[in-house]
Amino acid sequence: MNQVASSAETVLDQDFSSMDLDDMLGLEETPRFCLEKSSSFTSPNPPRQSSFRSQRSLPTRNVSFGKCEIRVYERILSLNLPTQIGGPSLGLGWGYIEKKSVDLDKFETKRAFQWSTLRRTPKDIVMSPEKREKMARKLGYSSHEIEQNIKLIRKVQKQREKTAIDALTRLM
Repeated sequence: MNQVASSAETVLDQDFSSMDLDDMLGLEETPRFCLEKSSSFTSPNPPRQSSFRSQRSLPTRNVSFGKCEIRVYERILSLNLPTQIGGPSLGLGWGYIEKKSVDLDKFETKRAFQWSTLRRTPKDIVMSPEKREKMARKLGYSSHEIEQNIKLIRKVQKQREKTAIDALTRLM
């Protein structure tokens, strides 16, 4: 096991032990990417033949997909500016735990049904500053670390405002 995977497991075991991720996310699983070959698609129309080429038959083109690997990524304090003013900023870290591997066709069928009936609105997705702070505490961050994150976010916001004002004054 490499050092990143080992540290990710340690962080995630510690940070997520008291949380039910699936309930928090509002989903049963958190898909991140898909790999391996299993399902395939064969193009019904072969590529067009150039008038300069011979009329020999060209091979049929295939695209193959496979299993969907489900991962849960660690959550960290980040510098992404939250849409709600105030509170800490949460983001995804590089560490993760592989949860399971699912056949892509089965995953897509299940996802299509769930997401068509349980589609979340932006109101459901945006977290209040209080909720983000509570989540950061559950992740194991100290009050000092959360306050440092909030101060850093304010500093970045002020720098961005200054940059925007400077750009506007140059245009005038």
